Amino acid sequence: EARAEASDHAATSLLRRIGAAVASDHTILALATGGGAGRRAELVQIFFNMLALQAMLECVLFSQAPGGAGPVRLVPLVLTALFVAGVSAPALAAFKIAFALARDERPPALERLFHGLRRLAALGDAADAAGQGQAQGGGAAA
Repeated sequence: EARAEASDHAATSLLRRIGAAVASDHTILALATGGGAGRRAELVQIFFNMLALQAMLECVLFSQAPGGAGPVRLVPLVLTALFVAGVSAPALAAFKIAFALARDERPPALERLFHGLRRLAALGDAADAAGQGQAQGGGAAA
């Protein structure tokens, strides 16, 4: 029972953090829920930059069937849109990082990246130390 309550509390906490992040960082929703006017202007700029980038990529990648107006093939259109979204995702991160650096703030995306890299390096160091300990223990037994 205590374990179920702890997991409910963790799930509620996670959902609240996700909701707060979406409310403050989403380029559309943050216009109504975000910070001050400067922050809103940045989000509008990011939104229109992403819209222009994705429209340009969609125009480059999408091709109409030869012979003029025919039925629109839905599957290639959806696959092209998914590809465009995946290609433009790093641009969204770059825009947010650029605006954070312009405000002299530490970009949260970079902080999470560096935190994850530090944890990965610590895990690698721990694995190396455990491997050396086993090698020394195995050599002494022989």
